[in-house]
Amino acid sequence: MTATPKLYGETAKVKAQENDAVICSMDDQGYYGPEFYRLGFYQAVSSGLLTDYKVMVLAVDEKYVSATFQRQLADSNNELNLKDAVKIIGCWNGLSNGWPAMPMVRRFPKI
Repeated sequence: MTATPKLYGETAKVKAQENDAVICSMDDQGYYGPEFYRLGFYQAVSSGLLTDYKVMVLAVDEKYVSATFQRQLADSNNELNLKDAVKIIGCWNGLSNGWPAMPMVRRFPKI
């Protein structure tokens, strides 16, 4: 049993077959059997079984990353690249409420 069934579309199934890969899509009743119960997300939240959540979309301009850190990231021997470092900094600041919300987020809080 699973709370989140894994389903694959036709494109993924064809690609898997072309590459001799086996995928198990849970819409295969021959393998998994019929669905015996479905509880949607809305119903689960309304029943207190799940909690609603928000998705945070982060964007960090490179100018907010220190010059020293940028030099370290420019080093080809460094395993962390600037793109990934900016994502990490964005996550850190977003989760710690380090930066105020951007104007669009303040105007449209459900984004």
